[in-house]
Amino acid sequence: IDCLSKVIDGLECLSHRYTITMLGRFISYEYEQKFKDHFRDLIENDKIKLVDYIDNSEIGQFLQKFDIGLLPFSHGAAPNRSSLIALLCAGICVVTTYKKGVTPSYLEEGVNCILHEPDDAQGMIESISLLLDDENKLNAIKKNSKKLTKTFDWDIGARTIAKYYDKSL
Repeated sequence: IDCLSKVIDGLECLSHRYTITMLGRFISYEYEQKFKDHFRDLIENDKIKLVDYIDNSEIGQFLQKFDIGLLPFSHGAAPNRSSLIALLCAGICVVTTYKKGVTPSYLEEGVNCILHEPDDAQGMIESISLLLDDENKLNAIKKNSKKLTKTFDWDIGARTIAKYYDKSL
C-alpha cells in the first residue's frame, strides 16, 4: 500500500473531525480501483470525497475551503509542482515530502509548509494531528504560505526581470 493510503489509514485513529477531499485524477485505472476498494467505507460515508476536476477559473475559490493540503510525492516536492504552488497560493498549510537537494528554495519547514521524507507516512500523520491541535501554528503556516503568492505572480515577476534588465544596460 502506498504512502497516501498509509496516511489515510492513520488519520482514522485521530479524534479530530475531518473530511478528506481528493482532487485530481488517479495515476491509473488499476490504482483507482485498488484505492476505492480499500477505502470503500470511508468513501460511502463521505469521509473521503473524490473530486475529479475543477476548472482553472474556479480552483482558487474551491481551495479556500481547506486548512491542510497533503501532497505525499514519492520523489519529493519539486519547484514546478503546480499542485504544490496552487495550495500554497491559496493559503493552505501544505504537508508534503522533500528530497534532499531538490526541495524548492521557497519552501521553509515549519514556516510555510511541513516537510517529510518520501514515504514517511507516520510523520505526516503526526504533523497533521499536531496542526489540528495547534490552531495558532496552523494559521501561522497558512498565512506564510499565502505570502508566497507574490513569488508566483507573473506581473511582479515580469517587473522584477525588467528592472534587472534595465540595470544591466
